[in-house]
Amino acid sequence: MLDRFRALLGNGLFWQRFWLAWIAVWLANIPFALTIWRESLGYLIFLSVAALILSSAAAFQGSLGMRKTDPEDPL
Repeated sequence: MLDRFRALLGNGLFWQRFWLAWIAVWLANIPFALTIWRESLGYLIFLSVAALILSSAAAFQGSLGMRKTDPEDPL
């Protein structure tokens, strides 16, 4: 189980699809954000938390790239 998880985290194709899916989610939210949720504090809080989580995931992905370029790292 852990080996499959490690392989998934080190898979560039997985990360490409992951980020592409999030781009689609945010693009699909644009009409709602401009109309229905324009004055919603809850939506603003959700966006702030989502930005924090996704930026941390992007930093994690960057660190995986650094590890994969190190020939001595067993990842």
